[in-house]
Amino acid sequence: MNTHINQQHILNELRKITEYSTIYGINQDLLITYDNVYGERHKVTDEWFLPKPIAYRTVLWNEILFDLDFQLYNNYNELIKSLNILCKFLDENHITYYAYASGGKGYHVSVFYDFSQYTHLLSTCIMRLLIYDDIIKSIQKQYGIKIKTDIIPLIYDECTLGRLVRMEGAKHEDKHTYKTMINHMLPVTSHYTCANPRNVILPPCLHIQQLTPQYANAFKLLSTCIKQQELPKTFKYLPPFDLTLPTKILEYVNILRKTGELDNEGRLAVLTHMLANGFKDKEIHEVFKYAKNYDYHTTQYQIDFAKLHNYHPKRLR
Repeated sequence: MNTHINQQHILNELRKITEYSTIYGINQDLLITYDNVYGERHKVTDEWFLPKPIAYRTVLWNEILFDLDFQLYNNYNELIKSLNILCKFLDENHITYYAYASGGKGYHVSVFYDFSQYTHLLSTCIMRLLIYDDIIKSIQKQYGIKIKTDIIPLIYDECTLGRLVRMEGAKHEDKHTYKTMINHMLPVTSHYTCANPRNVILPPCLHIQQLTPQYANAFKLLSTCIKQQELPKTFKYLPPFDLTLPTKILEYVNILRKTGELDNEGRLAVLTHMLANGFKDKEIHEVFKYAKNYDYHTTQYQIDFAKLHNYHPKRLR
């Protein structure tokens, strides 16, 4: 297997899925590659020649990269357990992903989303973070484990290039091991490294994941709130835009934030769905503080009463 040739192929695939129409209606080529972290930079064009294998590339604007770094975990067993659970969740939810041994001590899992219909509404940074947060919280709710990843690759906007990540098929500069796809090995039973370039596996093609109606509706709602300047100054609390909540609940919360009023049926629906999705009392209070008649003790009584009587999420019409 010629790793160099396959890098050219995967670069073409990456370039295809990162082009989309921006807010200005211009097709952008957002993939930048590097010989090394401080080395010469290549701009990928229709006709190009790479003099030597590429070590790094930028994280793409429509890429959600789960960077499972060994430094975030106590040991390899904990890291591998998180990797397997993440991939299992993505499989169960029919989300196309590409899992790699990074060539170092960690693992990279990439999902490429189609944001092309929503770039005129929201920053891709916000869209990436909301989907990332939804996946992490959904896994925590379903499996009782929080996947720890380096979130920095997700945080950049349209005015900057993405963070560097080791290129698929690239050789680690110190460990002399290669970044290789491991989808075929899941679940991983022990830490895997690839020291032989002949054993490097790269995906034959890359696919873009389409947004679910839940994500699309949440993006539209969030865009409306931003335009109307109804967002808090910080995203300290992700509710009311936490995507683990149904769209109808997001709409109820938006009404509460806009008017300071919500009928008893709506308030009960918000409370029961937030409790069912594992929100803490403090987070629930942050939402109900938008009510004109908010009272801490009354709100806490309602929270405690719903917990005591094991209220189920109210059925939505």
